[in-house]
Amino acid sequence: MHAQGLGGLKKDEAEAVRLYRLAADQGDANAQYNLGVMHDLGLGGLKKDEAEAVRLYRLAADQGYANAQSNLGVMHAQGLGGLKKDEAEAVRLYRLAADQGYANAQYNLGVMHLQGLGGLKKDEAEAVRLYRLAADQGYANAQTSLGAMHQQGRGGLRQDETEAVRLYRLAARQGEPYAQTALTRRGLTW
Repeated sequence: MHAQGLGGLKKDEAEAVRLYRLAADQGDANAQYNLGVMHDLGLGGLKKDEAEAVRLYRLAADQGYANAQSNLGVMHAQGLGGLKKDEAEAVRLYRLAADQGYANAQYNLGVMHLQGLGGLKKDEAEAVRLYRLAADQGYANAQTSLGAMHQQGRGGLRQDETEAVRLYRLAARQGEPYAQTALTRRGLTW
């Protein structure tokens, strides 16, 4: 509530950090994740510290917290926070979070399938399936990617410009730049 200024509270990221730290020190996975985000982004008066973010994400991920599993997957995929780049570990973590229905992880796992990364074979149909799961939750990047798959007739989909435009509009309304550009090129609004 302090981090976002909700419930009648003034936005106070430093107070949010203090409270997250108290709960994180007691083993609360949600607080560990949120404190990790604050370190990851350098919010609440904290210096950006990806290594501390990794440590906190790992604590929460080890408790099965999907958001942390997904963020830790990103850190492994990109070799951030002092981690060696490890796409196979990223896939493992994305899968854990995706299996819990976490849209960001479903999307990221879809990207890994589409590109054949992390020891996965290229599988456009699986990428489409994962993009659809995330898109159905309103995840803009997945809506855009699924729109592109419809536009190009990939992943077992027939080419469908109408469905591509529908998905691009959903994503564009959330500010997703690729979708906005795709619509603008067609002379369409969102």
